[in-house]
Amino acid sequence: MRDGFTLLECTLAGALLCLLAVALLEGIGVTTRVARENAEMLSADAVAWDALWTAFNMDDRSLALATSERVLSEAAAPDLYHAAHPARLKLWVSPVPGFPSLKGITAAVEWGAAPRKALTNFVYRSSLRRVPWY
Repeated sequence: MRDGFTLLECTLAGALLCLLAVALLEGIGVTTRVARENAEMLSADAVAWDALWTAFNMDDRSLALATSERVLSEAAAPDLYHAAHPARLKLWVSPVPGFPSLKGITAAVEWGAAPRKALTNFVYRSSLRRVPWY
């Protein structure tokens, strides 16, 4: 009885290791792309919520029914920045139909090359004052 392995077994093991290495290298590219897309989505969500809560915390009299749009700089959103395709933040305040004391505040962030990716968040703001608990 001989110990060890044959040349055929060594060749098959080497071929399997090569296939495994190629599969892992392909997986690294996919995971990198998925991680980048997730980072962009989280950054867009953070920018949108910062804009929403800044508008939400404004005095009710100064919160006008209007639309504003601005280009996001690299400092404002480093994960979304691309010089050729700048990211944009659009913020608008609108009345809620059927509820005269409510205003809807919406923030939309667009980034990337065409087709552009987009994320939209919204909150409602009421002009009613807070009621104390007794």
